[in-house]
Amino acid sequence: TDIVRMVLMQVARASSVVELHLHQPAAFTDVSEMPAVNRLARWQMKSADNILTLLGMDMKIEDRVSRRLLELLDGTRTRADIIRDMTVFIETADGIEGRKGLIRSLPEWIDESLRNLARIGVFEA
Repeated sequence: TDIVRMVLMQVARASSVVELHLHQPAAFTDVSEMPAVNRLARWQMKSADNILTLLGMDMKIEDRVSRRLLELLDGTRTRADIIRDMTVFIETADGIEGRKGLIRSLPEWIDESLRNLARIGVFEA
């Protein structure tokens, strides 16, 4: 694979088809005290099941619980607020299976989700 990568890089450099640029995206890859999903992703969530991260990745929102988490990440809530609001959502929303188990593991799931979202560039800088 290294040979293929080297050949592709040589072809890219020698042609005008591909232009390589160094750019530091305006994505925040750490979890802040009050995480905020970038504005483009919040806008895309209104009408689509996919969002584009600030690192250029296309991310599919798989379920209602994940979508609700993303909706709550607007920069106005702490981790404790997010856990509280997600618990209320899980307890009251129709069609969510395994409520008790999900609520029991919610703090760990939220922490893991926040780390993963930060890693792929979903949060504003």
